[in-house]
Amino acid sequence: MNGTSIDSLLRIGFTVALFAALFMMAPTLDGLNSSLQVLIVNATYVFAAFGLILAWRFNKNRELITTIFITACYWCYDQFVLGHLANGEWTYRYIVLKDYLWQYRYDVNSGELDLTTEFALIAVCALTPLNVMIAQFAKQSGKLFLQIALAIVLIGLEVGGVYYVITNHMIDIHQTLTQPLFGSWDQEKSPQITWIVMGVVTLLAIWQLAQHKIKLDYIATLGAIILGCILAPNATTFSIFFSLSLLVMTVTMVKRLSSQAYLDELTGISSRRKLIEDSESLMPPFTIAMLDVDHFKQFNDRYGHKVGDQVLKMVAGQMKQSVKKGHVYRYGGEEFTALFPRASIEDVRSELEHLRQGIESYPFIVRKRSKHKVADSNDPSTQDQHARVTISIGVAQALSDIETVDQVIENADQALYEAKSNGRNRIEYSSGTTHSTAAVEQE
Repeated sequence: MNGTSIDSLLRIGFTVALFAALFMMAPTLDGLNSSLQVLIVNATYVFAAFGLILAWRFNKNRELITTIFITACYWCYDQFVLGHLANGEWTYRYIVLKDYLWQYRYDVNSGELDLTTEFALIAVCALTPLNVMIAQFAKQSGKLFLQIALAIVLIGLEVGGVYYVITNHMIDIHQTLTQPLFGSWDQEKSPQITWIVMGVVTLLAIWQLAQHKIKLDYIATLGAIILGCILAPNATTFSIFFSLSLLVMTVTMVKRLSSQAYLDELTGISSRRKLIEDSESLMPPFTIAMLDVDHFKQFNDRYGHKVGDQVLKMVAGQMKQSVKKGHVYRYGGEEFTALFPRASIEDVRSELEHLRQGIESYPFIVRKRSKHKVADSNDPSTQDQHARVTISIGVAQALSDIETVDQVIENADQALYEAKSNGRNRIEYSSGTTHSTAAVEQE
């Protein structure tokens, strides 16, 4: 399990602990004064606004559509279910029997069953997780305005359908949707439609997770919605769960954006910006190796840039496997850097040689046909080709406290230039010692 997965699991664990603490505190939340309840309700809109701005600014289409869906559903809950302010006091449109969110609701003024409120709550709880699941199919690189328009149309159809059922007093539909899951005796359970929808959504989310199409962090967002809809013991807790769903998604988005700023998009290793940051507090002894792919321009000209990108990915992957005592970065273009804190040249010789040999012997295959095209022994254009990729490495060590990182990188660059001049596919050290290797050309 890599560091990213462990980090995601830790965030999921923290979120689960937060949910558990919220359930334990739930009985005391309903007794909060009106000002705090108003703050809790409006906090959801604050998180939503921040998430929308962030997703819009950094072109996160999926997160933007998800936030739109959650916010729209919560607004319907706020307007048609929760309550309103009257003379400075927080007044619910309904009273709840036995202090349980899913009990029958009666209008405060008339004392009659409030079918509008009950059906609206059922609609919110059934449609919110369904919409969040639908949002995961949004394309991050797709046409944003088209996806927003489709989301608004879907919300409009849902609201229109609920409104039509309510205004036309379709009692049969209402009674069908409000049936408890386990029969009439189980009045303290959510209506069956919510369990059915959430069960389907949960199974779909698990399947998507197994297919690596969604991330663990998304499960926390969806989980907050589902738990709030089926288990929240009061209206205040329900609002908090919606806020948590938006908060989890926004925090995850901020973390991903921060990681992307320090990761090279093509190779998946740290970028030059991360190297600069890691170097700020670096103290001798340390060693820096500069690596360059040999004949990379000719490789691109011969096989194309897509194959060249595959070469860079392969080199980055080999670096991650071979460099155990340091950190690896893409410096720019076909040039890479390995930084070894608290290490001398002697400490890293064998590691760098293992890296050089590993790339030299890597069975890199250039495919010259599509997956559906059969190779023709008489047609060279359809034959796969084997190409040997090699690297040259220049290494330098900080010998004293007065040497800066830039000076060490410059020395390593000079050693790299000597490795190129001396035949490539070799390691040169700034001290003048040469690690003996044979120059190897591409096939």
